[in-house]
Amino acid sequence: IAGDPANLSRQTRESLLKHVVEKIASGERVPLLDFDTFKRFCRPDLAQAVRKLWDVHHAHPEACRFLLRVIGLGGIKACADLADKIVFGSKPKRDVSIIAGRALMATGDEATKGRYGAFIKANCVSLPNTVVWDALEQLFPRYIGIRDLLHILSRVDVTDSDGGLGLDWHGP
Repeated sequence: IAGDPANLSRQTRESLLKHVVEKIASGERVPLLDFDTFKRFCRPDLAQAVRKLWDVHHAHPEACRFLLRVIGLGGIKACADLADKIVFGSKPKRDVSIIAGRALMATGDEATKGRYGAFIKANCVSLPNTVVWDALEQLFPRYIGIRDLLHILSRVDVTDSDGGLGLDWHGP
């Protein structure tokens, strides 16, 4: 994308989004996207396009992850239910649960965030630590209280960084 993607029309961004998701779903490798540029591309006005693409491609793991990133980075509240279905549905794969959790926290309403905090507390042992660390960083102290935090920390391996940044990074 040349220039600032925020300056592109909604129709142009929808067309690009459709093109990229279709390439992903067909098995083509998509070049790595610069995070800042990608974040500026992802806007709430893409909600309808995301939903259409989700209906067609949600079963494709790479397309699912990509669309969840669009939802989360764009703060697309109109698509929060898509992340909700993944987070609270059958146990997703590790990377999908991480991206879906982030999308849910970026788009969910107060009740959803409270429910996600309770979910983290109840399932912290079986969730990837990255999911737990992300939730603690975003939901503490409003949706995960001090007692909940102590409960979670007593049940998970606080030394396990889960392949990324661990509690030593997120904790402070």
